Amino acid sequence: MISMQMNIGGLERFVKSVDQAAIGDVTDAVRFIARKLLIKILERMPVKTGRARAGWKQAGVALGVAVPDAIVGASQAGDSRFQERWEGMKFVVEMANGVPYVLHLEYGLSPQAPLGMVRVSILEVVMDSNLGRDIEDRLKQSWAALSVSERYQQHVAEFNQMVA
Repeated sequence: MISMQMNIGGLERFVKSVDQAAIGDVTDAVRFIARKLLIKILERMPVKTGRARAGWKQAGVALGVAVPDAIVGASQAGDSRFQERWEGMKFVVEMANGVPYVLHLEYGLSPQAPLGMVRVSILEVVMDSNLGRDIEDRLKQSWAALSVSERYQQHVAEFNQMVA
């Protein structure tokens, strides 16, 4: 099983420096990064039967990314898992692919992806020099759509939901 947790503590500091952003903005930014990562992983997934690629299905549904079904046979229960949660003041997105042979693929069993998929994709997303600018632009767009009062009310509601 491959399981990833995105726990981006530094992201909160970045988002707050842009406009004292609140909780909803952090969740949006973390989901944006998770979506980018999932797309890159899917682009690198070797495909024979499609089951390993389909193991990202729940993450795809949650993040709005199309994940094709298996070509041969069907996905099994437990092949895919996705969870979002707050851990204190940190928002965590966990995507997991539970296909039994996915670790073999990640560590070079397939000539289609000799360097793996997840590790290379994480490195690519982290090294993307436009990532900070993309997140800032996304946050500014969401802030522009609401008045200050509406934004405040939305953030209070999200904060109350988080601490409930």
